[in-house]
Amino acid sequence: MRPVGATTGVAILGTVLSSAYRSHVDVSGLPPPAAAAVRTGIAGSIAVARQTGSTALLDTVRTAFVHALDVMLGVCGGIALASALLALAFLPRPGR
Repeated sequence: MRPVGATTGVAILGTVLSSAYRSHVDVSGLPPPAAAAVRTGIAGSIAVARQTGSTALLDTVRTAFVHALDVMLGVCGGIALASALLALAFLPRPGR
């Protein structure tokens, strides 16, 4: 169960992180190839910001990434809380 749970958890949290980043990053005003590179992830975004010399793009990339981390950590907290509640509900109690 551990390898399956770990792999599934990484996939789910990675998807949440990527989706939240893409939905929050602002690519208006960029040519289509640069916008596509920015949407792929943080590394491509920083490269585009440095190549264009755009501090505004770098700021929006950083803001979008921090927002995505906040969302992902919120999902982690929700999963942890749900797991704790399930453990309390279904694990046997001592003395029963």
